[in-house]
Amino acid sequence: MGAGRRRVRLARRVHVLRGRLRRRPDRRRPAARPRGARHLPPACALRRPPRPAGTGVRAPLVSFVVLNWRNEASTRGCIETILRQRRDVEKEIVVVDNESTAETRARLAGGRWRLIALDENRGFTGGMNAGAAATRGSFVALLNNDLRLADDWLDRGLEAMSDDGVGIVGGRSGHTIPRVDPDAGFTQLLDVEVRRGQVASVDGSHLLIRRAAWEELGGLDDDFFAYYEEADLCARALAAGWGVFYEPAMRVWHKRGMSSDRIPVRRSYLAKRNRLIWIAKHFPRGRWRRMTASAVAEYLGGAIRPRADRAERLAGLWAAAWWATHQRWLGAKRRRAIAAGQHDEAYVERLRRLYTPAPVAAALLAPAPER
Repeated sequence: MGAGRRRVRLARRVHVLRGRLRRRPDRRRPAARPRGARHLPPACALRRPPRPAGTGVRAPLVSFVVLNWRNEASTRGCIETILRQRRDVEKEIVVVDNESTAETRARLAGGRWRLIALDENRGFTGGMNAGAAATRGSFVALLNNDLRLADDWLDRGLEAMSDDGVGIVGGRSGHTIPRVDPDAGFTQLLDVEVRRGQVASVDGSHLLIRRAAWEELGGLDDDFFAYYEEADLCARALAAGWGVFYEPAMRVWHKRGMSSDRIPVRRSYLAKRNRLIWIAKHFPRGRWRRMTASAVAEYLGGAIRPRADRAERLAGLWAAAWWATHQRWLGAKRRRAIAAGQHDEAYVERLRRLYTPAPVAAALLAPAPER
């Protein structure tokens, strides 16, 4: 008798559970939209983005992320130029305070921005990733704090973004633009005039990126910490099918090195080490190991050169030692980029096509400092 009652109760429970499952809404993820389906809203919608579902607050169109590290006065000066950008566009400003202290938080409090305080210094990549994760805009502007934007910087950037295939837009700091060398594998800042159009990389101190591209790429690669992170981001964007656009009318005034000049050895080491990571991730299969070995030989040659700068000498030795102990790590890093669809074997050929204009070719005849 007891066994029969238990069977009846079990049958009732199964019946109730089946009914609940039939009433439960389908929670499967929707199918991914094909790349060709990407589009921007019409121009009028740029000024009035849709409200996020379930909230009564309209999402800002453009989110500005400004990175601070022990230079609050410069950060406030940068924000003043953000506030002068076109007033008919919804904006939000997020300030990320790297290695925050009670003093820096107090000096950055009370403004028309949100403050994200990080207890440790996560570098340019970690700070920008933390700031972008806290934003809601359709476009994200990543800014160094030691620059000032022209009043029409945002206007020119949004004009370039009217092409829905463009994922990243960058502008001009003075007359310099970044150039990626397809043979030696390094980036340069060239003092030349280049017309607006598609490029392989933009200046990472002030770039505008589409939210969809940022999320697809996963933001900046934290392994870089600082330097070469923008070249890596742009290379991954190109491999994923996004356009990278240079708009010289997006002008800024940039006092470079206000943070990194305080740590010259570490700055130079990061630039040299990250060059090796960038080559491993993006250069062709038959060349990347030879190119990294050639770069290390260059570092060692500079370290033993008479009258070599002490910071450069130490950084070169440090980067060479890192390379010698991270061969397997570099190979695994490359495989992950390939698996994520963020590597293009034709990257070098793309660089050659993008950097053939006569002004750039002429500028390469003169040596340019490595960045």
